[in-house]
Amino acid sequence: MTTTGSGAPLAAPRHLVVVGAAAGMGRWLVDHLLLTRSWERIVLVDTPEAVSSISTIDHPSAVVAAIDHDRLRRIDATNPVVIGGPSTVILLAVPNDSIATVMGWLPSLLAEDAQICVVSPSQASTIGEVALQWARSQVFGLHPLFDSSARSPEGQTFLVVGEAVRDVTGAWLTELIAANGGISDTGSETDHDAIMAYVQTLSHQTLLAFADAVTSSDLNLVNVWEARTPVFETLFGLAARVLAERQQGTIAGIQASMSGDRMAEQLDRSVRRVRDAVAHGSPGDVEGLIEDVRDRFSGSLYETVQATAASAVAATQSKRAELADHRRAQRLVGVRRIGRASMLNVGFIEDVTPVSVTLRKVMIGKKGAATLLEGDGHQNSGRVGAHGSATSTTYALGHIDVVLGAELDNELDLWLTWIKRDVRFLVPESIAGDGVLTIVGGERGIRDARVVSEVVRNGQRSVNIRIWIRADHDVETVVERLRALVQDTYRWPLGLSLPTNATHVHYLGPPGTFSESAAVQARQHVGRHSIFTEPCPDFPEILQAIGDPSNRGRSIGVLPISSSASGLVTRSVRALLDHGGHVVAGGVVDVAVRIDAYIRTDHQLSDLRGARVFSHPQALGQCDAFIKRWGLIATPCPSTADALVLVAQESEPSVALAAAGFDTPPTLKVAEREVDDLSGSITRFLILGDRTAFGAIGADWAPTLRTLWIAESVSALLPMMTSGGPAFDEILTDADGRCLWVTSRINEEDVGIAGARYLGRAPWSPRTPVVRVEADVPRG
Repeated sequence: MTTTGSGAPLAAPRHLVVVGAAAGMGRWLVDHLLLTRSWERIVLVDTPEAVSSISTIDHPSAVVAAIDHDRLRRIDATNPVVIGGPSTVILLAVPNDSIATVMGWLPSLLAEDAQICVVSPSQASTIGEVALQWARSQVFGLHPLFDSSARSPEGQTFLVVGEAVRDVTGAWLTELIAANGGISDTGSETDHDAIMAYVQTLSHQTLLAFADAVTSSDLNLVNVWEARTPVFETLFGLAARVLAERQQGTIAGIQASMSGDRMAEQLDRSVRRVRDAVAHGSPGDVEGLIEDVRDRFSGSLYETVQATAASAVAATQSKRAELADHRRAQRLVGVRRIGRASMLNVGFIEDVTPVSVTLRKVMIGKKGAATLLEGDGHQNSGRVGAHGSATSTTYALGHIDVVLGAELDNELDLWLTWIKRDVRFLVPESIAGDGVLTIVGGERGIRDARVVSEVVRNGQRSVNIRIWIRADHDVETVVERLRALVQDTYRWPLGLSLPTNATHVHYLGPPGTFSESAAVQARQHVGRHSIFTEPCPDFPEILQAIGDPSNRGRSIGVLPISSSASGLVTRSVRALLDHGGHVVAGGVVDVAVRIDAYIRTDHQLSDLRGARVFSHPQALGQCDAFIKRWGLIATPCPSTADALVLVAQESEPSVALAAAGFDTPPTLKVAEREVDDLSGSITRFLILGDRTAFGAIGADWAPTLRTLWIAESVSALLPMMTSGGPAFDEILTDADGRCLWVTSRINEEDVGIAGARYLGRAPWSPRTPVVRVEADVPRG
């Protein structure tokens, strides 16, 4: 680890000072890279003439300072700015010929552990200049291999050089570059300059000589450009990039400081003028050559060539930029070698360099039977008996084609295996199986969906659809998504109610039961979302609460009155007939009864056989086939909510039967969906209150009202049923002959009938609800 002069180790920097932050690469690094890191304090420095442009940078930790002789002062104050705090990094983004001047006043302002990073295309001389005044072990260099026109660090290459880079000094910078999608490489400043002599100095000279030779000819440049070949277009476009006016100072500096004369000697006669200009070591001579060559272009042609060059450079960068983005986001990509279209490697990108990409290959198996070892659907490898481990391979960028997006999706259709799964959907009986198939078959990752069977019972249609799920999808996640989509598309009306000013709705507790679901739905349909739900231990207490004179008009309740599976709910009818107070119905709520089997997350479905199963006695009775299939021991408990608590606390494998979609404890999971014998039955609840609980129908609403009666027997109601003309009548009975009469006749409450109770007039729809189909079907 790098240490200070006193031997203390250097820490990752917490404070940032950028000298030369107003324009050029300094401003680009501030805007696109440095401000993406968390700093305790940032000081942005430039000349008094340029510093005003930095004030537009919006960052809560930033302080703007101007160079004022040997001190820094705020742009809006005379007090000096202190930059000598511990753990500070200084970024010098100034011209090379200004380094000595800055190092004349900077060191006296710094703490001894400060790190200095020099932004320059020529590193050996600049790092050496800084090292005359500062410890070389705390100095390193940064060379972005692009200009300030780049839109982001994504896919761009940064060279971080110097001996300090191997220690903690420069590590924070390479980590920051990677976090922003950039590509970094490290090395010594000597190696950097030796390489850059060819990468930059010689390439610039070559392009200048090429442009010089072309523009010096007697040919019409417009005619030459129109007759261009791809090679000429690329070279001439790159030459125009070198000739750009905004870069001529930088390129001239490179030629003067990075072996320009030696590189010139390696060129033939066509670069003589460039070599002669650089041999004098004066940037002015090089700038003169640049201007001389550029002036031979007509303005419109120069702009055209320069725009073409930008497109060519963008095309070159696009592959690396896209790969760097996929590496950062860890998206699945495909790679195939050029000329081997029949082969495909699929995986996640581990590394991208200017010339190569490393892929962690996670697809194993032959075409049409492959699976993935990582990502969504990785467990499918075990299901089909495929075993292996991910391997990493490095490819040269020029030798591969990268397969992404829709093209990769099409390839995965051909390469991956498909997992068969039968899924049952419960929808209203008015929805045909083909309607469900339309929803399911259009989903991503699904193919060959077809209806296997459909059965109508209890007002609902059970549709069994066979689907094939592509192996890069988690099967259970896909099934749950399809269930939710179908359920959301084909919704049951949840109920109807007259308006009320009640503040409480009572239900048969405890929380977590179907009765609580009815109470929540009632709260929505009476139009009062602020109403409180309160559990009660039994039906009589619900009726007592809503009929209590002290709660007059402020309490309502829900009682189950009928089930599409078992008919009239005897206990509710008996409680209503036995109740001495006055209650009326203000509406109905329909709750779909769907029961799932829950187990602990650390248990498996195979652990279930012979275990105890907890639930309310009625739920146990509705799941007889499931209990017998697994040889379970039925163990009654007060409610389905209690069953979940018991299983969550049990150490031995056990099962809870409870409402589908229940908000389960984190230690539980669904072992099997819809295990009740008649899954999807509808329980209708009455919304009850005293005679003052419900208001009148509004002018903009015209529901169908029905008169409701309950009685000990149908015979008690016969006199009213047979009087008057034709009417709509619906009668539900239980095993003991008790009944609910729903009629369009308008009866008076004071009609005295022994063994019967009048429940008023309330909104009522047929026992089998009518489906509402949404026009826009959501697609995942």
